[in-house]
This record gives sequence, C-alpha cells and structure tokens, in this order.
Amino acid sequence: MLVNRLLAVAVGLFFLGIVGCGPSLYQPPGKLTKGGAPLKMSEKAVLQLSLFADADSALAEPYSTTWEKDGTFKVVGRNGGIPAGKYKTSVVLIDPYPEGKDVFGGRYAKGKGPAVEVKNGQTEVVIDLEK
Repeated sequence: MLVNRLLAVAVGLFFLGIVGCGPSLYQPPGKLTKGGAPLKMSEKAVLQLSLFADADSALAEPYSTTWEKDGTFKVVGRNGGIPAGKYKTSVVLIDPYPEGKDVFGGRYAKGKGPAVEVKNGQTEVVIDLEK
C-alpha cells in the first residue's frame, strides 16, 4: 500500500516536471533605427512589425509586438513571450494611415527585414533598416 502511494506520487511529479519544462520566454524591448538613428514617423503612422522564427519558412506563425511613435517596441510574442533564437522580421510602415503607402515600398515586408537574435537575458532588440 505504501509502495502504491509512493509510486503514484513519483508518477505525478514526473508528469508535473514534463509539463513545466518548456522553453524560457522573453519579452525584450526594442527599437527601430534607420542608419543607426531612431526611425521617424508621423502621428498618423501605423507600424506593422512581426518576428518569425528562422525555421518558419512559410511565415505562418508571427510573434507580435507593441510599438510607440518613437520607433520603440516590445516583443510580446505568444503565450507570454518569445523563446531565445534567431528571427526574421517583417516591417511595414504606413505613413500617413490610411491614405499612405508603405514608406519602404515593401522592401522589409514578408520576413525580408533584418534578421535579429533574441538571447537569454538580452536587454534590447535593435532592428536597423539601413543594414
């Protein structure tokens, strides 16, 4: 009887450990720059900024961001963040919105933006659009 209880506890702890062993997730802040200077946009601008895991060749699972008019952003990802790794970026800036067009002419859309890497303990992701 004691053996059965010990076995049940051991099995329960085993499965609890499996469920809780996912990758660490991060929500790093970042900034968009153009040639090293902060990216400028008007008050009527709308930014579409997403990150895609390097292995996501179909660009089917974007990691989302929140952004500010000064070009700063925060990677919020899915399910509480984004795992460390290499990412493709997609950057579309409509300025002014809604009548404007992408100021980059699609050059950085659909995963064609600069590649970035999110590292453990990283403090900031910088996406320079003139590299």
